[in-house]
Amino acid sequence: MTETKKVSSGLTRYEQETVISCNAEEEMASVYTCDPVWLRKMNALVKKDPRIIVDEDAQPTHETCRTYIMPKKQVGVRATVLLSIEKRKKRTLQARLNMQKLQAKRKTQSV
Repeated sequence: MTETKKVSSGLTRYEQETVISCNAEEEMASVYTCDPVWLRKMNALVKKDPRIIVDEDAQPTHETCRTYIMPKKQVGVRATVLLSIEKRKKRTLQARLNMQKLQAKRKTQSV
């Protein structure tokens, strides 16, 4: 078994879990997280969207963990697109050409 180091939150990377829970009947989902990245993202969402709230009644397993309640419609799962090396190179070239066109356009507008 590999050694696990405690980070500043006092939890190991393995213990910094995120659990999203919802069911078919209720309209709200629960997001429990101890991951500092998810905590920052969720706190930013709480400030932007009044429908997302921090569940103060939930008993965290650690002082750096929080539970958020949010509309289930805002929870999503998406798959990444797996590209072949050839397609990736083609898209990279197209993105470079688009950037060059944009820079040339900006240059002519500023003159």
